[in-house]
Amino acid sequence: MLHRLALLAPLALLACAPTGPAPEVEMTVDSEGAAQAASTSPQLTAVAEALNARQGTSLSAESDLTITGAEARGNQLYMQFRHNQPASAFGPAARESYEIVAARTLRQNLCAEPALARFVDTYGLAADITTNDGQPLATVAVDDC
Repeated sequence: MLHRLALLAPLALLACAPTGPAPEVEMTVDSEGAAQAASTSPQLTAVAEALNARQGTSLSAESDLTITGAEARGNQLYMQFRHNQPASAFGPAARESYEIVAARTLRQNLCAEPALARFVDTYGLAADITTNDGQPLATVAVDDC
């Protein structure tokens, strides 16, 4: 179960992709764990609880996002993030670009790995990202691969 959760957290980081070209992400996957995970999706509530327990933490040292919550909503994993920049740092074009790049990058990376693709196909993932002053920045959804 932990290897599945370890894959979800770094990939959620991709939701904070810069507005420029999509960054390349180096990722290693335990092939045995990935094969096992691909055959059975983790429990949605277990994933949500594990991610929710990380409230207030950054996704990684390089991340612009802090986890503010995660929960199972119906049959979908719903996450909330806070960006470290205020709303004034994002004009209308920057907001639109941020949302597009975040959604595209998240989908590409989640769907590239069989275990995560199965999780997405089974449950789906939605995330709301706000600025550090509480203004909406982006809404990202990945429902299938």
